[in-house]
Amino acid sequence: MVLSSRRRSRPLLVLVGASLLAATLLPLRPASAAPVPALVDVTACPSDGRLVGPRFLGLSVEWSTVTPWFGAVATEASTATVTTSAPLQVVPATVRLLQGLRDTTGRGGLLRVGGNSQDGYVWDAHGRTAGNRLFRGTVTPGMLRAVLEAARQAGWQVQLGTNLAVDRPDLVHQEVAYAVRHDPGHVLAAVELGNEPNGYLSEADYLRRFTRYADALAADPVTRHVPLAGPGTSQGVSPAWQADLLALVRQRYGVPLVWSGWHAYGNKPTVGQLLAPATSDAWRRAVLSARANVPGVPSRVTEGNSVGSGGLSSVSNVTGSGTWLADTLLTGAHAGLAGYSAHAWDGAVDPSAGWRSWYTPFTVRSGQVHASPELYAMSLLAGLSGSRFCTTTTRGWDGARTTEAHGGIASVAPVPPAPPATSTATVVTTPVSATSTPRLRTWSAVRPGRGAVDVYLLSEPVPGGAGTGPQQAVLVRVRPAVTLATVAAPPPATALAYGGVSCGDLAPSVNGSHVFPEGVLRPVPLTVVPSAPGSYRVGIRPCQVVRLTVPLVPATKPATPAR
Repeated sequence: MVLSSRRRSRPLLVLVGASLLAATLLPLRPASAAPVPALVDVTACPSDGRLVGPRFLGLSVEWSTVTPWFGAVATEASTATVTTSAPLQVVPATVRLLQGLRDTTGRGGLLRVGGNSQDGYVWDAHGRTAGNRLFRGTVTPGMLRAVLEAARQAGWQVQLGTNLAVDRPDLVHQEVAYAVRHDPGHVLAAVELGNEPNGYLSEADYLRRFTRYADALAADPVTRHVPLAGPGTSQGVSPAWQADLLALVRQRYGVPLVWSGWHAYGNKPTVGQLLAPATSDAWRRAVLSARANVPGVPSRVTEGNSVGSGGLSSVSNVTGSGTWLADTLLTGAHAGLAGYSAHAWDGAVDPSAGWRSWYTPFTVRSGQVHASPELYAMSLLAGLSGSRFCTTTTRGWDGARTTEAHGGIASVAPVPPAPPATSTATVVTTPVSATSTPRLRTWSAVRPGRGAVDVYLLSEPVPGGAGTGPQQAVLVRVRPAVTLATVAAPPPATALAYGGVSCGDLAPSVNGSHVFPEGVLRPVPLTVVPSAPGSYRVGIRPCQVVRLTVPLVPATKPATPAR
């Protein structure tokens, strides 16, 4: 479903500080009038904390989206012969969208071109795009050049998905050679041979066919050193596919795969089930298992999203789906996942196919971007690459505590409200019952290059399936050992919040800002003045994700006495 980028613009985050007292947080009253705020303590950011690798955030797109989303050679529509000197028409809005998802160092993510169309599109050096359909068609030089050029302008890298099903190693060799020769920005990061080959080949047949393709690339000096990725298997496939492919490539070609790729979907019928703790725990175990199968090689999800086969209406296209993606990215990163590419496509490019992509983070039509919930959640986590996870202790709204190196999930059993021991003021919120209290998930990570700690707060849906609920108060404390602060007045933090008015909202935003049709999102961070040294108060509703950025303050040295 294509969502309006201007449907609603209302503030999502309520912050308490010297400059902000929003209407939904009433003036301060006695502590007995409110439940205990949740407490998040960032206690340490060790140098050996889990490091999030480069280009963690990614996108996966179908070949059928390349022409409308990225562009093509200008003369391609009028001639069957495409010359290398023909001018490119790259879609500016898509480039700007990708630029907005770069990390804090200006480095973009990984763009994987593939999916179902990967084994349905065939390279033709003199082909045309006029007959292309959703999952079957022709890959032309113009399409390939447009992808490479858009990635170059946006600072992204490309994983090139090629057709294994047709069993034509010669065509894939020609395609890869063309890409190498027309990649002035050196953005081609890897070649993937086939999409979910377990769907049409046995493992033994796959390895034999993979070898023929890889041999064809290795025989040409132009393509010999192009990194290979794979196997790109679907969910639930035996881990032997990944381990055996890695062993084959190492033994035959003397180099490992650049990364081991696999696909993962949430595949739950409701938002509540997508965001259930059991779903998140199963996802963590899947990441750890995938990494164990390929020791020493990065493990990436090269295609993933909420629900397979295009997703589900009212599940994959609502605020809660973006919340699920945020949890998936943060949980996966902490478990050591090297990257995650959210899958995107648009059934409107071929209405006759009868398919609709409910989960796509965005579409591009007539040169304009139409954002969906997951794009907003991705924008909140674009700076995750290069961060190291910190140690975080979380006390839920019930007073129960969890402590893990990455964060935790707060228990929801209610207890009588009591004032927090470290609080100097009380936030008054609507009292909640045992059946209406959501759970809080937290992570924190330090960004050395930026000199800041990012604290991520995620509120689950209300137990029982309710899509909305009252705002809850959270007190975030970043200990002096983390901030290195020795000054009397620590600096304010800034906050961005993803969410809508409910888990089922079709038009969420970040701090009330929406993506413009030209592909730009410009949310204004809100200033959070500390309520006490190192303490910051925020409010959060069910299915919201808040990123609180606390600056690190260099320790001050005592003045040297004058002599």
